[in-house]
Amino acid sequence: MSTDLNLVQAYLQNIHAALANNQADHAQFLCTCAQEFLSAQRFTSAPSPVRALWQLHMGMGLDAGRKRRAAPNEDCVFGATSVNSSGEIFGLFVVTDGAGGQVLGQQAARMALRTCVEHLFPRLQEGDVHGAFLQALLIEGVQLANRAVYLRNEEDVVRGGRMCTTITAMVVVGAEACVANVGDSRTYHYHPSSGRLTQITRDHSHVADLVAANLIKPDEIYTHPKRNEIYRGLGGKLTEEIDIFSGPIRIDDLFLLCSDGLWEMVTDVRIKEILSRAQCSASAMSEQLVADALASGGLDNIAALVVQVRGVDVAGEQTIVAPVYTLVPLPS
Repeated sequence: MSTDLNLVQAYLQNIHAALANNQADHAQFLCTCAQEFLSAQRFTSAPSPVRALWQLHMGMGLDAGRKRRAAPNEDCVFGATSVNSSGEIFGLFVVTDGAGGQVLGQQAARMALRTCVEHLFPRLQEGDVHGAFLQALLIEGVQLANRAVYLRNEEDVVRGGRMCTTITAMVVVGAEACVANVGDSRTYHYHPSSGRLTQITRDHSHVADLVAANLIKPDEIYTHPKRNEIYRGLGGKLTEEIDIFSGPIRIDDLFLLCSDGLWEMVTDVRIKEILSRAQCSASAMSEQLVADALASGGLDNIAALVVQVRGVDVAGEQTIVAPVYTLVPLPS
């Protein structure tokens, strides 16, 4: 399928971010992805963007954590913004967190992320993907990632090693955002006008179910002995149930995609405080989130991806677009 150099450029930007986070191993993984993708593609020139009402700014943080510094990092992160064939700005953001043993967990996270990115990015690049089609495309990308990990598990079943990974992914096209998740990696939303931090995704974990049933208090999830047990992840079965959320975006929206190594170490109150710093860039916010997770113990791998919606100056004036924001689960 014909595509252009934008995905390769996105890989290079992510390589730079990984090196900035002192994650040379992750940078090498992304470099391999870019090289293999480059060798398999034909390229066309990128389209010129139409006048955009906003821009997507991204900040990425990735760290092995204090406790697991010497072990393979099972968290994986990718973020990219570009312009599709219709001239619309789009974004693709993914966080995965593997399990099944450190080496297997890393393989699962990387396989899922790469499969999802290389399926979604070219199709988002083609343009004309909105509404139900955008939601279906995101589900398809996550389902293909699940299938890739599942089939690898079936190949390795003789050796007795099984792996899985969580995922949270967000696609943005024009004024639309769509979020998917499986497991307990999360996507949050914050907007300064409301001052409210909202966890868009739902954790597929035993402790989340206990909170929903009012059997434990929300704060107890941070210390509960079963807080790391999830009942849904990519790779366990051929087809996995995927939660999907969709809604419009507006200027000054902030999104945080992160693994449990971030949100278990940094409370929602502190996450809100960091995201509410309007003068800070997305990069500064992601750096602070990782620093806080490390300062709180850094007991697990840490992944944080901050996406900031910024208005664009047109003729010296700030463009203001303010649809009512809501990201709601789609009916199953």
